[in-house]
Amino acid sequence: MKSIITFCALSVAACGGGGQQESHPDPMVDGGDGSDAKPGVVIDAGVDNGMLDAALGCSPATCDGCCDGDVCRSGTSTAACGLGGAACVDCGSRGTCATEETNMCVVDPASRWNVIALRAKLPEKKKDGRSWDLAGGLPDGLARGQLSGDATGDTRSVTDTLMPVWNEPIATDIRAADIEGLVIEVLDNDPDGDDVIAACAISIPEFGYFGGPELLFQCPDRAGYELVITLEPN
Repeated sequence: MKSIITFCALSVAACGGGGQQESHPDPMVDGGDGSDAKPGVVIDAGVDNGMLDAALGCSPATCDGCCDGDVCRSGTSTAACGLGGAACVDCGSRGTCATEETNMCVVDPASRWNVIALRAKLPEKKKDGRSWDLAGGLPDGLARGQLSGDATGDTRSVTDTLMPVWNEPIATDIRAADIEGLVIEVLDNDPDGDDVIAACAISIPEFGYFGGPELLFQCPDRAGYELVITLEPN
């Protein structure tokens, strides 16, 4: 519902007095005039993108990957994802680090999810202006999932209301990669045949919505219609 891997291995030490500066493996060296030198920066290439000396810390100025406290990580792993010196993010068991773009957590396309229809707001009339029932009653709403033309699940019908509440699955054990093609219909359940109130394909939401907050969908061609769903791990 956005790869840079930098490896560094260097040791820098500053010396006092007027002598020529030279590299030294120690972060503290004698400056040549009897005074102590300033702490140097030590970056260890053996730890991700390097470990920064605690005196300097990890920041956007010192780290191309992500900061895990004072440690600069490469930012390309699921457990430590990030870029530009931002704080590392753990993508969790159902996420992965999108290293081909900007080192952001995205949902693992092979992870499995349940799509839950929570509730809807329905228009008062049909598109042609007629009432939903011959006697002027309100719709008996149910939600249905469809994937590649096949039904994936229905909710129960909630009678005579414009605000049905279901909190029931309409698709179970569905791959994250397939959610893009899921169509959700809301129907007026009638004995002589169901009337389609609205039908829209949903798009893959941002990573944070998987297993997280509610998602509200509207169909552009159906005024007064809203559908709220959530995605739960299977």
